[in-house]
Amino acid sequence: PAQSLDGKANVFSFSAGVSSRPLKNLTLQARVRRYDLDNKTPRLEFREGYVRFDAVWEKIPRISVPYGYTTDQAQLSAAYDFGKVSVEGGFKHDKFDRTFRETEATTQNLGYLHATLRPLDWVLVRGTFETGTRAFQHLERELSEEASFLTAGAPANLLAVPSGTLQTDGQPLCPAGKTCNLRYDQAVKDTTRFGGTLQLTPGGKATVAVSYLYGKDDYKDTSYGLLSSESNVLSADFDYSPGERWNLYAFYNREDLKNAQRGRQSGATVSKNRLDDWTSDVEDKVDTVGGGGNFNLVKDKADLRLMGSYQKVDGNNAIAAPVGGVPEIARRAVGGVAGIPLYDDTKLFTLKAEVEAKATKSLKLAVGGLYEKYEIKDSNTVGLVNYVPGSFFLAAVDGDYEAKVVYFRASYVW
Repeated sequence: PAQSLDGKANVFSFSAGVSSRPLKNLTLQARVRRYDLDNKTPRLEFREGYVRFDAVWEKIPRISVPYGYTTDQAQLSAAYDFGKVSVEGGFKHDKFDRTFRETEATTQNLGYLHATLRPLDWVLVRGTFETGTRAFQHLERELSEEASFLTAGAPANLLAVPSGTLQTDGQPLCPAGKTCNLRYDQAVKDTTRFGGTLQLTPGGKATVAVSYLYGKDDYKDTSYGLLSSESNVLSADFDYSPGERWNLYAFYNREDLKNAQRGRQSGATVSKNRLDDWTSDVEDKVDTVGGGGNFNLVKDKADLRLMGSYQKVDGNNAIAAPVGGVPEIARRAVGGVAGIPLYDDTKLFTLKAEVEAKATKSLKLAVGGLYEKYEIKDSNTVGLVNYVPGSFFLAAVDGDYEAKVVYFRASYVW
């Protein structure tokens, strides 16, 4: 349909801020920012059809959808220093306008509170809390799906069916007053974040920091798609710097990540049977530990840097479906619907060493080596096979690997 893309996008970015200190310990701030990506790339028409899911040719005319958006951000905050305690509170407003999407815009309003406590010179405590809600404006369910068809027919996607669609039992697909099948990046959601950090620097040479952060996004009006996501992150860091010539550090990080989804198995038309639903509850547990050191071999001339880390990801996808529905019936011959225990399971071990020397006042030369070992156990891993039957494309070799790298780097500063 075209010999070249002939693409063009106009980008406009603007930001401004003002800060005032009307009282000795009181600071007021206001910030605004706009980013506009106006995509003027011509739309390409594929009148003969297209390849669906990289596998099947469909004689359905399509048209390209050049992606564009505008974001507006505003923030107001006030901070007061009481001496050993300082607090900051504020409000954030974000607006996201998208082209060729179901909603004209989404807006998110967040309120936050930060506090810092310094009971002793070598003790620092920080706490943070944030909460807010996102909503949408002017929903047109069929807009996103119709935008890429030259001749749009009736919506064939669960996310685009009319709000009055009824189930086989006569009940509505979505409860009255809810828009429960909107894509997650535009759907109504509640956001909550809170956490804290404890930092200790006894003696001034060693630093110990422990922090925790919790976050949750709850898509309260959503029945299909992403329903919720949750994260718990605990981290600990240690640094020892007895002088200017060397220092040691170590770290540990634990992440518990969860998300819940619901879908519906449909064919050429959207199923109206609740039994065709299925759910997916994913949980990833990630442990990362490592450390290293920096050593000045020759003062102001040569440095040695060492680093090592190990990460293990243990994932699980619990899948369920009602008895009597299409997903459950289709799996009876192989033992029924079951979860996926081999899901995101990976191990990554890394060692790195580098020596950097200052050849002249402006020129630095460095030589280093990297060793990396990666293991993956995932049901979707292709491994050594680089062809997927039924697909027009080659698949990446995403199995285990072991890498040994030697590099040289030169940098010049003037």
